[in-house]
Amino acid sequence: SLGSKLGKRFKENYLMLTESYTERIYKFPGQTKETVLATKFSGLKNATFGVTTDNFQPFGFYKDYLVMNNVSFVSPVIEGSINLYKFRLKERIPHEKDTTFIISFEPRAGKNFKGLKGLIYINSDGYAIENIIASPSDEKGMIFTFRLQQKYERVKGKWFPAQLNSTLSQKDLRTDSVLLFWDCRSYITNIDFSKTFTKANFSDVKLEYHPQAGKRADTTWRIMRTDSLSEKGKITYETYEMLPAKYRNMIEKVNKAFQILSLEGIPLGKVDIPFKYILSGINKYESFRIGAGLQTNSLFSKWFSAGGFAGYGLRDRAFKYGGNLQFNLQQRTNTVLRFDYSRDITEPVNVDYFVRNGSVFSNQSLRNFQRSRFDSVEQFKINFSTKIRPSIQTDIWLMNETRNPAKYEYEFVNNGTNIRSFKNTELGIGFRLTKGESFTRMGRAKLRTKPATTELLFQISKGLKNVFNGDLDYTRIAIRFNHSFQFKKLGKTSFRLEAGQVWGDVPYSYLFNARATKAGKLSVYVPDHFQTVGLYEFAASSTANLFVEHNFGNLLFKPKNISFRPEIFVIQNISYGNLQQTASHKLLTFKVPGKGLFESGLMIKNIYRRSLYSLVYIGLGGGVFYRYGYYALPKASDNWAFKWGFSISF
Repeated sequence: SLGSKLGKRFKENYLMLTESYTERIYKFPGQTKETVLATKFSGLKNATFGVTTDNFQPFGFYKDYLVMNNVSFVSPVIEGSINLYKFRLKERIPHEKDTTFIISFEPRAGKNFKGLKGLIYINSDGYAIENIIASPSDEKGMIFTFRLQQKYERVKGKWFPAQLNSTLSQKDLRTDSVLLFWDCRSYITNIDFSKTFTKANFSDVKLEYHPQAGKRADTTWRIMRTDSLSEKGKITYETYEMLPAKYRNMIEKVNKAFQILSLEGIPLGKVDIPFKYILSGINKYESFRIGAGLQTNSLFSKWFSAGGFAGYGLRDRAFKYGGNLQFNLQQRTNTVLRFDYSRDITEPVNVDYFVRNGSVFSNQSLRNFQRSRFDSVEQFKINFSTKIRPSIQTDIWLMNETRNPAKYEYEFVNNGTNIRSFKNTELGIGFRLTKGESFTRMGRAKLRTKPATTELLFQISKGLKNVFNGDLDYTRIAIRFNHSFQFKKLGKTSFRLEAGQVWGDVPYSYLFNARATKAGKLSVYVPDHFQTVGLYEFAASSTANLFVEHNFGNLLFKPKNISFRPEIFVIQNISYGNLQQTASHKLLTFKVPGKGLFESGLMIKNIYRRSLYSLVYIGLGGGVFYRYGYYALPKASDNWAFKWGFSISF
């Protein structure tokens, strides 16, 4: 039968095969761009994605940390590694002009850190790496284990990677056997040091796919391959062609699902249904919003996009709607001119800090579900955005809006008159500077593949009184700085510093909120927020917040039970603030953290974890936070908050 014939073919050959042919360019001190010129994936007619070297191992070994499967391993060839690793000279191979030293390495006894073990070949010509073989020093409990090899060759007197090989084993943890085995071999050829590149050759996209990448003919592949396709490889491709239509369609559906997640929307030909129009209406104020939106995509036009949304909140019983027109002036620099109109609800005392460009899958979405206080806003906005460098985004906007507090009591004293509805015309400019962030472009989707290790956000805006009937005259500055760094033996520290100042008298909506997420005694943990503070308990016209989180990981202790693999976090949050015009705010009660708001906490991740189909670990964790100092609540038990959270790991 066909079924037994296919089963025999899969058993004797490969379960899956994928190939990629890429071009990689580099400009000192760290600008890279890789373009997938051809990709082939067994079972897919026109693969929109593929596997590259970076999916399996970093390009080059001279880094402090080697990140594999989102786990950072300390490199054995960094300054100070002699104190962490035990090195042994195993062999010395003399050549005509130089010598190769073969050295084994493994973590020193008693040193608790994420380390590697293996062999390193050092050539006396420049004392450079000639060959290295490495794998995790402790594989217990790892779903994915690996063994990598990097071979280097002299190219015009310089040592350069020539071959990068990786094997990745996916374990079935119940039987401690190998479920899937991946073998990745990368050959680096046609190396050219003479070419020079300009900034026009680079963007924030570090990896992209050529439009014809998935459509290359077999004759083209024969030219591109360094090694000819093995007999097993040929049969693997043929086997997928023999699959019944329903199985081929199933594979295509998986490919389609991947595209939907990448686009963060449902594609319908020349238009998409963005997830953000659906998820934005899930909160404590609306309960759920019935409705959605449409946005034209690049299949309709590469140069402009038009869209709109509409919805009805079940709890607040109100309609929301809006539309936009966007001109895509240049893709490389993400230069966009956008016009927006909306009649919607917006959370007050909240600076968006470019979050409007963020992912619906971000941590901020966890807090968004808790929001309960909104303003009803009719807004017109013109926004110009560009990246003057891959790491520097600039936005300039002109906005005119009419705001009304929605179902909460508040009045603003303006020139001696108490008003509930106010008009504002604002001109603003913002900058976003990042380090370490990179994106991948696959088809129409642009994915953030590496989050920024450092991020600085700065924006300044001016309220224009009497311009388009604006009531407010103010200057507002907001700054946010995020940074994270690792210690080889102590884990990872992340912090966020926020500061803001308003000059001029403004309604409550334009003040600064002390970002908080307390929702009952037990609620979900949201990083970089106060956990023991009510969502709208504090506000100020000048503010400074510090959120610090240190993750010890498994460095303090590592139990033998792989289901109990606790990672300990310690957290410290601080806020100071001041309010210039206290008499301007009527009917609404909130506190100002002038004497300092303090809380400390302890979170333990992976108190219990379980593997999901031997693909990933789903871990549950929890923690406790305590509020103290001048703003501690009178009832002692109210100062405690208990948090839960889940995590995904390998």
